[in-house]
Amino acid sequence: VDQKSTNNNPRSTVGTITEIYDYLRVLFARIGIPTCPNGHGVINSQTPKQIIDFVLKNEPKTKIQILAPISLSVNFNITQAVEKIRNEGYLRIRINNEIYSLDENFVIPKANDYQLEIVIDRLVLNHDYQTKTRLNDATEFTLKYTGGDVNFLINDQHFEFTQNDICKVCNFKIKDIEPGLFSFNSPYGACEHCKGLGYNHRPDERKMVPDPDLSIDEGAIDFFKNIVNSQNTDWQRYYSIIKHYEIDTTIAFKELSRKEQDLLFYGSTEPIEINITSINNRKYSSVDYVEGVLDLVLRRYEETNSQSAREYYNKYMSEITCKKCNGKKLSKQALSILIDGIDIIEFTKFNINEAINFLLNLKLTNEQQQIANSIVKEILDRLGFLKNVGLEYLNLSRASSTLSGGEAQRIRLATQIGSKLTGILYVLDEPSIGLHQKDNDKLIKTLQDMRDLGNTLIVVEHDEDTMLA
Repeated sequence: VDQKSTNNNPRSTVGTITEIYDYLRVLFARIGIPTCPNGHGVINSQTPKQIIDFVLKNEPKTKIQILAPISLSVNFNITQAVEKIRNEGYLRIRINNEIYSLDENFVIPKANDYQLEIVIDRLVLNHDYQTKTRLNDATEFTLKYTGGDVNFLINDQHFEFTQNDICKVCNFKIKDIEPGLFSFNSPYGACEHCKGLGYNHRPDERKMVPDPDLSIDEGAIDFFKNIVNSQNTDWQRYYSIIKHYEIDTTIAFKELSRKEQDLLFYGSTEPIEINITSINNRKYSSVDYVEGVLDLVLRRYEETNSQSAREYYNKYMSEITCKKCNGKKLSKQALSILIDGIDIIEFTKFNINEAINFLLNLKLTNEQQQIANSIVKEILDRLGFLKNVGLEYLNLSRASSTLSGGEAQRIRLATQIGSKLTGILYVLDEPSIGLHQKDNDKLIKTLQDMRDLGNTLIVVEHDEDTMLA
């Protein structure tokens, strides 16, 4: 276990290399509360058992109708939907609170919006085995048919249920809350905009114009500085912007108006005349939009397969925090799952001590406790190992590439303790390096714990306390 820093993978964090983040993903998937990101509160869903239990609470001889709600799309109107349902062999439908028999011809009432439901089954509630089985079968069939929705008409009172986590106000939907939803290494959970990195590579205005005291003619725009006013076709096309909008190329770039700078950076706002003269003195004219220098560099960066070209364009790039996820790396759906009011990324921004305190003071229902106890114990154990090797100041979202050699070594030590392997020979290269003296006793105790698990440790060390231990 040497003092090398961990890999430079931009997705690798303290949480991922210690496996704590894997346990957090399971914890949030199992007891996290889906919450509408648009401020409409908790999103409630029900299991088939909860739905059926609600219906069975009614008095015997209650009239029950099981209904399958049908969504109408722009390309599938009410008439087509009714005909499709009739062809599938169903006997009754409910349109805007009125039930119609499909055996008879009827006129669909005119309305701006339609609520369409198929009557799957009708029964009189008795608490015998046959009725319960029939209710259960009809409910489960409806949930499968609709993709997770079922309605009931109970003595003319209408009730709606869903297995899906969907906001009833804005229809924000979270599908399949599983551990993979919280992985920024997976397309399923990662933010679509930044692909799970938390930032985007974008051309930077300051890198494109490193010296705004220069004029365009003097090479203020770094990308074009060697071809200004030349016969180069890239420059001629770009010059169309300067000519059309009458931008002064002789004054300092910083003296141009913000509107003129935006035109140079991001391109024309309308089709403009483009005149290009080739080396052979052939002239070409067209009218089109002309991209700005930042858009030009970004397009070429994304299109090229050449590593050297990518490195060249990369010098104009900066890491810009993703505006869609605000640097949190995950999709909107994943960030909508909360425990005690925080999402999984907010938890990883706690330092080790704060994370331990949060888990110890977690307020859970009895059901949540039964699910979470073993997971929380594993997380607390691993957080404790990090604390015992003097790393309580780290947070789980810290990129592993930013760790010092000593920090990386002690994280690997903590991970090895967490794995609880036995019969292993460990060779440690100065594990106390970079560690404050007050934390030395914790490190020594950690090494002794590894030994007591049945492992052998060879330690290369200059610290007297460690040698005497």
